[in-house]
Amino acid sequence: MKILHGLLPGQVLQRNRSGFGTATITGTASTVGPVEVRVGRGWRRCGKARQGRWHATLPPLRAGGPYRVEFRIGVERLVVAEIFVGDVWFMAGQSNMGGAGNLDAAPPAHPLVRAFYLRDEWDIARDPLHFLPEAVDAAYCDPTKRVGPEELRRYLKNEHKGVGLGIWFGREMHRRTGVPQALVPCALGGSGLAQWSPRLQNLGGSSLYGALLRRYRKLGQPIAGILWNQGSSDAYDEAVAAYPARMKELVAAVRRDFGLLKVPWLVTQMGRVVLPVRRTIACWNKLQEAQRRLVKMIPHLGLVGAADVELDDFVHFSSAGQHRIARRLAHLADGLAFGNRRAPLAPAPRGDRPVSVWWTRRGASWMISTPPGWMVTV
Repeated sequence: MKILHGLLPGQVLQRNRSGFGTATITGTASTVGPVEVRVGRGWRRCGKARQGRWHATLPPLRAGGPYRVEFRIGVERLVVAEIFVGDVWFMAGQSNMGGAGNLDAAPPAHPLVRAFYLRDEWDIARDPLHFLPEAVDAAYCDPTKRVGPEELRRYLKNEHKGVGLGIWFGREMHRRTGVPQALVPCALGGSGLAQWSPRLQNLGGSSLYGALLRRYRKLGQPIAGILWNQGSSDAYDEAVAAYPARMKELVAAVRRDFGLLKVPWLVTQMGRVVLPVRRTIACWNKLQEAQRRLVKMIPHLGLVGAADVELDDFVHFSSAGQHRIARRLAHLADGLAFGNRRAPLAPAPRGDRPVSVWWTRRGASWMISTPPGWMVTV
């Protein structure tokens, strides 16, 4: 007796508005007859097996866990040792979503904050959530170069970067809701918005959109929302002009293909950039403004600012900065995803006047220039 689809060991099922989660499961078996399930005490019928296949519907489970789920068909038995019910969040975008903060400041793991890693396995969430060499999908890693658990352990001994906002967000949402939280990492550092185009869906897991969709279908579950942090790879004139239309297309396609027409998008506006290139800074500001305007263009999309967030280098948020963003996103999720009107909204970025800050060379040193009346702290 084997499960093919619908329930994975350690999985977090998305709770509904009543606070319960369920799953539709298919598998293979050599026995025919009724399928029974036990969660706690007592067996109950949940499906049927015939012609080597079986299907079942998991009885509703209240938010929480872990649950021990047992199935049987005659003498055949199958146990899924740990199943949880809570909220599931997809994480997409580029490096600041993938995580580039220093690992020595990584958030502690929490047993009820879990991740569906790129290797298609569930476990407790630990940074780095996005470990590309173990990815199933070719969009993240050449399948011939995939590595296993031992290589991951060696990597972590020598790697110093990899903290993102995911675990901070999961911990904060668990504190607010009291239910398990699940993170589904799908980001790729350096990816431009064109690489996320739904028009590349026919490439399957070789495209970022195809990989996103495959991972959603692999879980067989609705989700609470999508965390999105992307933009720096589009900070040049042609891409800035196309950005609003491309985002509208992406959000609409995800909602259609997920079958969740109002799934919330929780977007982080690009933060600061420290580069001695005036033209790059100007494009950066234009893209920040384009992101700010998405809130009025796309329903059920919210935005938090990050211009005040600490950096570990010229563009990447520090672990402390990711923690700050995660708290803002949690405020946003409380209202946008769960309709909690008592939750204060995250501070929204203003767009009264985009400001450019640039560097100029003066002899052996760099000088900072700003518009009149502005003060910059470096």
